[in-house]
Amino acid sequence: MESVALYSFQATESDELAFNKGDTLKWYSGRISRQLAEEILMKRNHLGAFLIRESESSPGEFSVSVNNRAQRGPCLGPKSHSRLG
Repeated sequence: MESVALYSFQATESDELAFNKGDTLKWYSGRISRQLAEEILMKRNHLGAFLIRESESSPGEFSVSVNNRAQRGPCLGPKSHSRLG
């Protein structure tokens, strides 16, 4: 799944994402593991980068994985994960 921008947006802060009208923004990654989600987000290397994926532990629900470097800890590292649904 992806979304297409209906309007352009010019970022004014370092934590905002600029995009142009018609840009395709991929945010749904389907059935991927938490580990793969982390690898994808690490490659993007952008604070606030996120993706939605199918939950591994709760079938029929979704998880959002976010690059959140401000939330460091022994388990989460630079990424956080939350279940949706």
